[in-house]
Amino acid sequence: MTNMNRIKNFLQGIGLILFGLILFLDPRGGLSVVIGLLGLGLTLRGISTLFYYRNMAKHMVGGRLVLYRGLFFLDAGIFSSTLANAPSVYLIVYIAAMNLFTALVAFLRARESKKLGSRLWILRTLYGTGLLVMVSVAIVHGIYYHRTDTAVYVYALGTLYSAARKIGSSFQKSAIAYIP
Repeated sequence: MTNMNRIKNFLQGIGLILFGLILFLDPRGGLSVVIGLLGLGLTLRGISTLFYYRNMAKHMVGGRLVLYRGLFFLDAGIFSSTLANAPSVYLIVYIAAMNLFTALVAFLRARESKKLGSRLWILRTLYGTGLLVMVSVAIVHGIYYHRTDTAVYVYALGTLYSAARKIGSSFQKSAIAYIP
């Protein structure tokens, strides 16, 4: 990881900590803020990926995959932005579905890491399990008890965890591989 990426990860971690704390302090408007920022972030990521495709990846092997990824992020961002005024139950289900997909990816990465003999499979499995627990708590409290505050608190905890991982990875030493 370059020094610039380390600084970027550290600043993103600080921003995520501030965002998580804001969600803890004001959970009422939290779901709309989460959906709005999620939509904005996915839209910007889609636009930047499409810009990268136009300038670079068009001429690379596997460039179409970059195009499809950019279109997916752009579509997900626009769809997320349209949900800002939806009822809170729909927002909880949408955020839960996104976290369930992330948990599935974590489990698949853990399985792949275990096949390769890495010890990181344990951490990835714990991460996926934690996401499943958080999603189930958010669904139970949001849908059955009509308590959207709990879903916001769960999302804020996930945000703080992501911030800790980003800050931790910014201080982690990079492996150096010498090619003879």
